[in-house]
Amino acid sequence: MHRVCKKEGFIGTSMRKDEFVCNCSDIDEIIVFRKDGKVVVTKVDKKTFVGKNIIHVAVFKKKDDRTTYNIIYTNGVTKNSYMKRFHITSSTRDKEYDLTKNGKGEVIYFSANPNGEAEKVTVHLRALQRLKKLKIDIDFSELAIKGKLSIGNLVCKTPIKKIELKEIKLRPVTEVHDYTFKIKNAQKFLSKGDKVKFTIKFKGRELQHSHLGNELMDKIKQDMKEIGRVELHPKFDGKQMIMVIQPL
Repeated sequence: MHRVCKKEGFIGTSMRKDEFVCNCSDIDEIIVFRKDGKVVVTKVDKKTFVGKNIIHVAVFKKKDDRTTYNIIYTNGVTKNSYMKRFHITSSTRDKEYDLTKNGKGEVIYFSANPNGEAEKVTVHLRALQRLKKLKIDIDFSELAIKGKLSIGNLVCKTPIKKIELKEIKLRPVTEVHDYTFKIKNAQKFLSKGDKVKFTIKFKGRELQHSHLGNELMDKIKQDMKEIGRVELHPKFDGKQMIMVIQPL
């Protein structure tokens, strides 16, 4: 089993208390993406430092032209934001590649899609004088798949406030009527080809009953199985539990 400490930048098989990533063997290689736009492939080991602020870790499959990565990043020099889709079919082991072109950029949105899925996201811009449009809808399916080191397509030249997937927010204990209403909305999103992020927010002592969140996520997975499958399995992010389901 391979685990990761995303904040401190370590991955390995001996890290018993850290976040589980995947099952792997000693002969496998691991691909790592970081928030600073770097991507590196390294061999499986007990514990390896690969750089802080990891955003994604997985077993690397050579010649994999099915898994598609979708990212939005900010150029560190111009401050412009770009989006692109790409495959990684080969990589020199332990060599860092810069997805942001200049070494000073930052990835502000990332998704890994095992079957080439392409989600829709909404980009919210910071309010600036004379800026009339504060929201941009992006459909990654409209982007051509290019090389990992390509610049990509321009998103905007103004600062981005946040990027949103379709999201369903719940509490650990949700009334049946509220749950049914939100599940129907999620099914509508999935039927239109959108990924859906489920977020369960915990307050105060509710964190002592995290099993309620796991039970609710299990129910959601069961109710979504005819129309979607889990992309990001349930995990805690601060005081909330998140899960992402993608269309079948």
